[in-house]
Amino acid sequence: MSAVHAARAGQALQSWRIGLSAPSRATSRSFGTWTHMAYEPMNYMTVTDDACSDPGVPADLAGPNCPFAIQGGVPSEIIGVCQVREYRGSAEIADTTLLVRASYQDDPGISAALKQAIWTHEVGHCLGMQHASQAGNLMYPYLSLATTEPSPGELQAANAAYFPVAQAPDTAIGAEYYLQESGASVRQFQIPSFHTPPVTGSNPASTRALAEAHQELLSRPLNGEVTIINQMIRRDGREQTVVRIEGGPFEQSPLL
Repeated sequence: MSAVHAARAGQALQSWRIGLSAPSRATSRSFGTWTHMAYEPMNYMTVTDDACSDPGVPADLAGPNCPFAIQGGVPSEIIGVCQVREYRGSAEIADTTLLVRASYQDDPGISAALKQAIWTHEVGHCLGMQHASQAGNLMYPYLSLATTEPSPGELQAANAAYFPVAQAPDTAIGAEYYLQESGASVRQFQIPSFHTPPVTGSNPASTRALAEAHQELLSRPLNGEVTIINQMIRRDGREQTVVRIEGGPFEQSPLL
């Protein structure tokens, strides 16, 4: 990951104003050696190529499953995605994977503000935010230069769930802003920490130390059945949501 991309990732976390720390660096990510395992690190964000070949990307988002890949000879219009795996029934987020398309982020014809907004928007999804129904919100599905930061209402909703501490699972959080599962708002039940790949040209000694630390990192079993939610943003600002129950087929929503 370049220093520019890493800075955008860090700014995206800060923009939600819930005290999220700068992303830690992870040289590897564990997916477990069998199915029904949680991913470690839990929240992973990266900029990647059109094959999603970053080693921190799970198999159902990589290679031919990459949302940025050419499908049927047609280039993909998707430029960002957050995959949320949440426990059915409790609405607790098990883990998230945030991918931003490198060719879009490196396009000199795209404004820096809009590139940054893609990162911040996808972080919102990784916190459990759904698409907003009104313009003026960053999570509104027609992203534009008119809205590149969370709105006051969105910041208030983020604070209600996460600041200064993550609220108890049974705490009612505004349904207007969050995905819903069995009448509860989908979110992380702890203050989330995010990881990115190491920055290109970073200190080799620190990179080796990270690698050695992560060699001992083991995935934990999932605590229950999960729903997989892929929320994807297109180049034209429209959004697509694809949902499946673990082990089942994907169900694709209409474009917003």
